[in-house]
Amino acid sequence: MNIRELGFLTGREKTILEKNDIKTFEELLYYFPFRYEGAPIGKLIQDIVSGENVSISGVITDIESKVGYGKGIKYTRAVVSDNTDSIEVVWWNMPYIAKTLKIGERIILTGVVTQKGKGLQLQNPKIERVKKLPINANSTLFQSDQPVAQVGIYYGFKKIKNFSISKIIERALKSTEFKKLPVLIPDTISRKLNLGKRQSAIVRKHFPMSDNDKIIANKYFAFWSYYGNHWNYN
Repeated sequence: MNIRELGFLTGREKTILEKNDIKTFEELLYYFPFRYEGAPIGKLIQDIVSGENVSISGVITDIESKVGYGKGIKYTRAVVSDNTDSIEVVWWNMPYIAKTLKIGERIILTGVVTQKGKGLQLQNPKIERVKKLPINANSTLFQSDQPVAQVGIYYGFKKIKNFSISKIIERALKSTEFKKLPVLIPDTISRKLNLGKRQSAIVRKHFPMSDNDKIIANKYFAFWSYYGNHWNYN
């Protein structure tokens, strides 16, 4: 199916995908990450360490749009606090964030912690607005027993504003078109070799919950690549 026929994509998204040589639904589904990062760890601000990929939850206590040194790059600086500590947050080249976020607003930020002088800082983290901070009675951020998918890193789309290939893939995997994908490996063979289904293999490649998920998915596609052309479904 041509990208232009997919209803879950905006016109701008279709154009960007086409410019990156993704012109069909299957090409989108098979645009797999070239590497993965560990899933973000939910932590209280007092417990975070430089270099970690974390999710923190807190309240905005200060926020302003500023102009940096040198070439005068505009950026937004904020301070986010939980009941344990505070951290400085910076979004480069995104001064509009200062207009969309407000002091007192509850948010979850996800990103890599960096060292800034004697303190810590989050640069360009992802933002999620929430009505209630996800901290339980024991002051533990999130639930440690909840599995979280590893973060896929996709080549080629990093510098496009307001465009997330990962979010587009999420929508694709929830679409009617995805559910109707034709079978590649006959069920009898798939069950015998524990290969799983085609849809499951694609989901595991994009959003693996563990390294074992990637191994299972790779096994499926390796088997199809080697034997698939020998089958005739007509």
